[in-house]
Parts: sequence; structure tokens; C-alpha cells
Amino acid sequence: MVVSNKKKRSNFNPLNLSFLDIMSCGLGAVILIFLILRHGESNSPEENSRILDDIEMAKASMHETKIKISNESQKIINLKNTIQTIKNERVTLKQTILNETSLKERSLKQNKAIGTALKDLESEKPDIVEVKGEGERQYLTGLKVEGKRILLILDSSASMLDESIINIIQKSFLSDQVKEASDKWVRAKKILKWLVARLPLESQFSILTFNERVKSHTQYSWLSATDGPGTQISLNDAFKEIPQKGTNLEKALVIAAEMNPKPDSVYLITDGLPTKGEPIKGINKEKLNKCFRIGSKKNPVRNISSECRLELFKKALRAYVKDTNIKTSVILLPIEGDPKAAASFWALSNRTKGTLISPSQDWP
Repeated sequence: MVVSNKKKRSNFNPLNLSFLDIMSCGLGAVILIFLILRHGESNSPEENSRILDDIEMAKASMHETKIKISNESQKIINLKNTIQTIKNERVTLKQTILNETSLKERSLKQNKAIGTALKDLESEKPDIVEVKGEGERQYLTGLKVEGKRILLILDSSASMLDESIINIIQKSFLSDQVKEASDKWVRAKKILKWLVARLPLESQFSILTFNERVKSHTQYSWLSATDGPGTQISLNDAFKEIPQKGTNLEKALVIAAEMNPKPDSVYLITDGLPTKGEPIKGINKEKLNKCFRIGSKKNPVRNISSECRLELFKKALRAYVKDTNIKTSVILLPIEGDPKAAASFWALSNRTKGTLISPSQDWP
């Protein structure tokens, strides 16, 4: 019995005991650590929902912020483009202003040079126009528009339609468009324009047209020669007149003499002696009938005689030259059947120290 127990004690291995102890201690340590350490926090469903909502709101805010940043970036780009465009336009405008300034300076210099040249040309080479006296033909030089107050008078009677009496009668029955385009009337308007274009810059002017009545195209006042718009308006108004009716030179000269202040120079564009006059007190019907005559077979029209036209002209001059001596120049256009016209108007021009001209066909 004793022998058996000894045998059992002799078979025990101490290494096996040590291994088990070590494993038990390690397992216990792991369990202890597992129990001691926290492996995570558990959140309530409400807190999780709140967190998710915050995340979504943050994402939405980030998205809106990105859009705003993108919009502002685009605005900045557009503003930069606008600024660059304005800079480019400013450079272009600056260059344009420089070019226009340079062009203006050159134009002023050229205009000054042209003005000087024109003055020299007018003084060295005055206009040459044909002058008709009674029975002879000559030329005058030095036709100039001069004076401080210049009155331009244009005959707008029916005789300004043509040079031939029969053609004048025929055209007087045509439309205003045909009358307005007649060669003689167009030429008369060109002469008026030529005179206006040569007005001295320091002068004043007024324009009258007359037939049996007188019309002022400057409201019976004086316009400055430097008033471009006013000059053009008055010319255009005069050009609207249509040649018609008789020629009452007396009425035009009376108005000229009564202007206040008076003109110191008159330029009369006409084609012959007057056919009408202001009433004469005490004249009888018999004497009046003597002033008219029956025309020839070629021109069977009752018209005023040459002698009576001359009397009307003399009557017109009495009041005109009685109290004043206005320098009067006459541009006499051609017309048939008025042989005393040239000599009569030459006497008027000579008496007032003016000029009589009968322009050639290509003038002005």
C-alpha cells in the first residue's frame, strides 16, 4: 500500500502544473481587461436622428455656399470683362478724340488758307459778266457784294418764266411744278444764292420777292450774314415762290426806302421794266387805255406799251431816290419786247453808283 503511493508521486511532472497556471492567469487577465475597458458608446435613436439632420443641413449649407461662391465668381469674371471692355473703349475713344482734334485743326488751317486764297482770288480775278447796254454789248469786271446792310430783291412776276412773251403766256397756264422748274426762274434763284454766298461776314441782309405784291423772307428785318440757319431758312422760303402776275417795281422800292434802318446797298434781280404801279390820283380812263396796245398777229395779246412801262419805272424811282441815294445794282435777265429796260436800269445804277450787269448764259 505504501509502495503504491510512492510510485504515484514518482510519476508527477512539475512542468504540466506551471503551464496550466500560466494559461489561467492569462485568461483571467484578458477577462479583467475586457471588463474594465469600454468598447464604444451607444447613442439613443433621437440623438442619432439629430446628428443625421445636422449632417444633412451641413451638406445643404455647403451646397448653397458652393452655388453662391460660383455665382460670385461668375460676377467677378463678368465685372472683369466689363472693366476690360470699358478700358478698351476708353483707349479707342481717346484715340478717336485725338484723331478728330487733329482733323479739326487741319480743317481749320485749310479753311483759313482757302478763305485767304478766295479773298486773294476775288481781289485779283474779279467776276466777269456780260453787260448789255442799249444797242451795244460790253463786259464789266469787279462785281462784288458789299455793304453793311444789303437788300436783295428778286422779281417773281410771270415774266421770269421765260425769255419769250408767247412762252411766258403758255407757261402761265401750266402747273406750279412746271413753273418752278423753268430754266429762267431756276437761273434767277441761282443768282440770288450766289449773291447770298458772297455776303461780307460783317454785313446784315434782307430778302424781298415781288410781283404785284411784295413779300419779305426775313420778316422785314436784318439778318446777320454769319447766321447760317437763318440764312438757309430765308433762302428756302424765297425759293418757294412761283413766278406769276405782273411786275410792280414801285411797291418793292417803296418798301426798300422805308426800311428802318435803311439799306446802304440793294441788288435787284429782274428782267425788265414794270407792268404795274401804285394808283395815280386824277388819272382818267382814256389815258389809262393808251397805256395798252393790241399785239401783233404772231402775239395777239393785249399788253402794256413800252412807253407806259417806262413811265411806271420813272414813277417808281421818284420816291426811291428822292430822299435817299441807296447804292443799287441790277442783274438784268433777258426778255423780248422791252428795248428800253437796259438803258433805264443803267441810269438807275449809274445815278446810285451801282452796277448794271446782264450775265452770260453760263453764269452763275
